[in-house]
Amino acid sequence: MTFAARVKPAAAGCLLGLCVLALALVAAATGPAAAQPKDEGVRDAYLALIDDNCRGYRVAMAFPRSEHDKLKAAAKAGEAHAAAVKEFELSTKVAGLAGACDAAFRKAYIAGADATMLAPDKQFLSKQSVTMLHTAQLQTVHDLCKRLVVDLAAVNAELTKHGLDLNEKRVKQYVKRLTGDERVKHKRDPAPFCLDMYGKWSAAGVVKTRD
Repeated sequence: MTFAARVKPAAAGCLLGLCVLALALVAAATGPAAAQPKDEGVRDAYLALIDDNCRGYRVAMAFPRSEHDKLKAAAKAGEAHAAAVKEFELSTKVAGLAGACDAAFRKAYIAGADATMLAPDKQFLSKQSVTMLHTAQLQTVHDLCKRLVVDLAAVNAELTKHGLDLNEKRVKQYVKRLTGDERVKHKRDPAPFCLDMYGKWSAAGVVKTRD
């Protein structure tokens, strides 16, 4: 059975917001033998198309936004984008905008897009909120846990990965408020908090004991 035949039953009944997840699970279940070659040109062409036409999804070809815009412009100048647009227009006539976007999501993922590049709005914003909370907690570790060292460069890299800039006023104020809340909660007895944070982040190398 081909990969397309295996994917078709999963795709047929899924809603727009859930279809990508279902397809990803089916793709994982089919194993390495069914893996599709990644094509960055095709991937970027579909991401640019989705960014222009499909609401409800956040497309991030790169961070910050200025880099995203450069890659998007380059993708739209390529032959793959012209072909994707023709296909999208035909899909829209046959299945409507939602169906055309659904097909474009599948093509983008098959060509190598991941959850960082393409995610539903709510999921994307939720990940940003969680990332800012983690940043606040790790800054609190840096302030309160004298026996621990935090890799702040790794913390900032995680923010950047999710389209956040700690120098941006909105992000800075939000993280500052969260950090203040964490300090108030743990400053009288930081030991349990420090142990918990070490357990969560030491394996990733973000939190280490002092030499």
